[in-house]
Amino acid sequence: MVSRNPDTVLSPDVAFISQSKLPVRVTSEGYLETIPDIVVEVRSKNDARSELDRKTNMYLSTGVGLVLIADPEAKTIVAHRSGAEPQVYLESDTFLLDEPIPGFRLIVKEMFRG
Repeated sequence: MVSRNPDTVLSPDVAFISQSKLPVRVTSEGYLETIPDIVVEVRSKNDARSELDRKTNMYLSTGVGLVLIADPEAKTIVAHRSGAEPQVYLESDTFLLDEPIPGFRLIVKEMFRG
């Protein structure tokens, strides 16, 4: 993902782009210009909370509808949407997502299995 003035490139661990946004647009350098509907960042041991918060805010400010922060150590997923309080999903929870993926269900413990 790219933003301009100042030029910034973000590269989420996972991005979902709905069919309505296809075909995707890329810069001449090969960076994605199409704003994803969902991005996922997987927290590593070296990721500071402040850095993940900064990235989350940048994604939301560019128009990403949902930012998910997956924390393998805590076995949680935190869902961020613009203008809403973050929602924390624990290992025992099921994450439901009807927009933009109707019927999508994720059992959180399955995400961190293995």
